[in-house]
Amino acid sequence: MEHNVFEEMAKRYDTEDRIELAKVIVKEVKQELQDSKSKSLIDYGSGTGLVSLALPDYVGCCESENLSKRDHQR
Repeated sequence: MEHNVFEEMAKRYDTEDRIELAKVIVKEVKQELQDSKSKSLIDYGSGTGLVSLALPDYVGCCESENLSKRDHQR
């Protein structure tokens, strides 16, 4: 089995507090996405995707982008 660095980092990043916060955010966003299959959703700064991975069934297209400090050092 291949070692996945992202999965290892996610184990430390997705704390219980962040998971609970993501659940609250998803609940609130879902209320705003009624009849939104023709719309797109962009999750900017998505991290490990706790929010965006819970929402693709509510919109026509769901894109996520995570820009870390590393990406800005060019």
